[in-house]
Amino acid sequence: MIRAALVAVTLSLATEAGAQAYKQTPVDLCFRYGGLRVAHGDNPTSPLTHELAETLAEARSACEQAVQDRPKEGRLHASLARIRAMGGDAAGALEAGRIGAELGAANAQVLLGVMLAEGQGVPRDYAAAREHFRRAAASGNAFAHFNLGVMLAGGLGMAVDEPDAAAAFRRAADRGDPLSMQALGQRYDKQQAEHWLRKAAERLVTEGVREPLRLPNRLVDGAALFEWYLGRARGGEPWAQAYIGALAESGQWVQKDYAIALQWYRTAGLAGNVPAQWRVARFYNEGRGVPKDAAEARRWSQMWEVKRCEDHERAEAAANACDRFAADRYDPHAVSAGVDSFCMRHFAARAIPACTLAVKQSPSTARHRSQLARAYAHTGRFAEARREAAAAASAGSSSAMILLGVMSQRGLGAEANAAEAAGWYRKAGEAGNQRGAALAGMPLVHFAPATPEQQAEKGDPRAQFNLAARLEQEKKYDEAIKWYARAAAQDFRPAELNLAQMYEKGWGVKQDNAEARRRYRRLSDLGDNEARWRAARLAAADGDTAEALKLYDRLMRDDEYRALLDVGQMNEEGRGVPKNLQPALELYERAADRSPWARAKLGILYLESKNYPKARIWLQRAANDRNAAALNNLGLMHDRGLGGKPDYTAARDLYLRALDAGNQQAYGNLENLFAEGRGAPSGPAAVDWYRRGAAVGITSAMYKLGRIYARGEGGVPRDEKAAVELLMRAAERGHDGARKEAGELLYSMGHDMEAAALGHEGAIKRLSAKYAAGGHKEAEAELRAYLRESQRRMSPPPVLPSGIALDPGPDQSRTIALRIGGVAVAQGAAMDASLGNVYDIIRWFPETDGKK
Repeated sequence: MIRAALVAVTLSLATEAGAQAYKQTPVDLCFRYGGLRVAHGDNPTSPLTHELAETLAEARSACEQAVQDRPKEGRLHASLARIRAMGGDAAGALEAGRIGAELGAANAQVLLGVMLAEGQGVPRDYAAAREHFRRAAASGNAFAHFNLGVMLAGGLGMAVDEPDAAAAFRRAADRGDPLSMQALGQRYDKQQAEHWLRKAAERLVTEGVREPLRLPNRLVDGAALFEWYLGRARGGEPWAQAYIGALAESGQWVQKDYAIALQWYRTAGLAGNVPAQWRVARFYNEGRGVPKDAAEARRWSQMWEVKRCEDHERAEAAANACDRFAADRYDPHAVSAGVDSFCMRHFAARAIPACTLAVKQSPSTARHRSQLARAYAHTGRFAEARREAAAAASAGSSSAMILLGVMSQRGLGAEANAAEAAGWYRKAGEAGNQRGAALAGMPLVHFAPATPEQQAEKGDPRAQFNLAARLEQEKKYDEAIKWYARAAAQDFRPAELNLAQMYEKGWGVKQDNAEARRRYRRLSDLGDNEARWRAARLAAADGDTAEALKLYDRLMRDDEYRALLDVGQMNEEGRGVPKNLQPALELYERAADRSPWARAKLGILYLESKNYPKARIWLQRAANDRNAAALNNLGLMHDRGLGGKPDYTAARDLYLRALDAGNQQAYGNLENLFAEGRGAPSGPAAVDWYRRGAAVGITSAMYKLGRIYARGEGGVPRDEKAAVELLMRAAERGHDGARKEAGELLYSMGHDMEAAALGHEGAIKRLSAKYAAGGHKEAEAELRAYLRESQRRMSPPPVLPSGIALDPGPDQSRTIALRIGGVAVAQGAAMDASLGNVYDIIRWFPETDGKK
């Protein structure tokens, strides 16, 4: 009874079209209206600027009420400020922006910065604007980074600094800002111009109405960009066609024209561009430039799913028609991949005759009858679905039992009966169907399918592969090879790949590169790029450069970035080809968008060759990846003023981050920075400056901080205990100055033995006199001899590496895994939310479900 009640509750809570809709509150609406498409955590339902402008009154009303309802929510105040600014209410925007900024909202900081830089409602103040942008940028705000780039590029309140401007735009681009990508492509990174311009277009984020969070964009030539995109669109590029449609829809760079927008969206959509298909659907749904047409809107919105179903149909061409069109992927007895409920409805009309024939030809096969029931259910023929499902269930089909349960629960073809539904789910679970177990609320572990060994013995190549992978992990290589070989004999490619690797590594078999290469090459000839890359690496390692380059060339035509990196290193190091840095740089740059290692490597190479603008751009990108070498090297550029003015604070902070990430050169660089006092402030601020270094063991920082405490300098109270501790730590690391300072301080405090151990002459004499007065005539000579021996044994100051870090670190993307595990394994019940979704089993029927 409890399980029946649970099923009834599930039914009562079902929310589909026709169920009672949740009414959005002003807070909900304000978050949606004020949400942004450009930033980490984009809200894809938020309107673009031209769409927001069309509903500005409604948006403002919602946000005005929202800040009353939740006055401490900074993001709501930021949204209200943005909407007020868009409506021309500068005073109101300023008021809401200040409140939002005080409550910690980054967008509010950005808006205040824009208003200060533009002099909107306040006197123009570039310095204050920049400070607001910096605060927001610290939280990763894309608009803040963009605006800093505009100020640096335009010299707004500061000297023009193109390298720093480029770095700011790259940070904004990395956070999804399309205008920053376009600035990079058109102005700063022309070698990767097409990459940046395409990436910007693929976001389909346009600003036909000015975005209040953005300083005016004079960095890109919109007319030239439009012509470039138009050329790509006319050349047949669907992504460019979709973007031209978006520009025409919003009125960015061109006159707003829904008819032209729809034309381009249609062209791109028919070529397979899914976002364009959704835009066409929206035009029909809203009547934007065309009459409203719900059926046409639905057709366009589902076009990508229909394509997915068609791809499945082609992939399963070898299966019989009933299995191809109606197999349930959760049915333990399924013999093909199976289709979800959308494709089931798409195939249902063809599945019915195919499964009727299959049942006629093999009436004892419960699977076919269950699939016929599924096809009937997805066309709304529930009486026939119940009849066939009942017959299949009586023959043991757990998939049919679930169909009967869903129809009973939702009242499809008969009155709803929750208790009956629960009974069917339990029967399916007891028969080993995990979906049935999930619906019944039963412990899934008790209803596991046949063991991998049982499935493997029956000839299932997936099970054979998974069993082999487990045995390999257990180092039972002989058994693993047997099962890999059986799966590979059935053309199961992941098994062939792992088997080749076992020959390459000599696991369970004699190491045999020739056999490994033969197996990799066979898979390569079948189009497997993973095998092709492995074969290329093995050929290169064996000295067969011609074969390696032939394979790499094929991979690079597919833009396989690991091949770009491998060939780049061959050119850089002169391995098998003449040493040539330029092609190496070009290949690394092609791969850099996907490879953190390449970004760090490029920064190192450009820094070594003194191309400081490029070095700074690539090192900043790699530093954003937390690459230890890049953090050190970028710090070095700031420290030495390479490609710009020295910035010792930035250098110190980058060195500290590099040290934390494990870079050793950063230790030496920090020692030099603190020893020379470069950039060190005076007064109380010096304590924090040196404390940062002392905390991570920088000897010079400990020494200088110890001196500050010993003397009570810069307004800091004298603290002998803290001073002695710091100076002694520095002395133990071989710092001569710290040894002397600590000795003097300990002597003044009366700690003669400790001071003498540090070589303090006064302490030695005072101790000697004390011992001599006690009758020990040779005390001084013995004491000095003891101290000399003690100091001789002390470790000399360590020789610390410093300067440029030349090693970008290991490249994890090119580390071949020990094995490829888990391929084609059935989804675990606990990880698959669709297991318990009755509307994923039989899709929503408005004429039936919608009445409830």
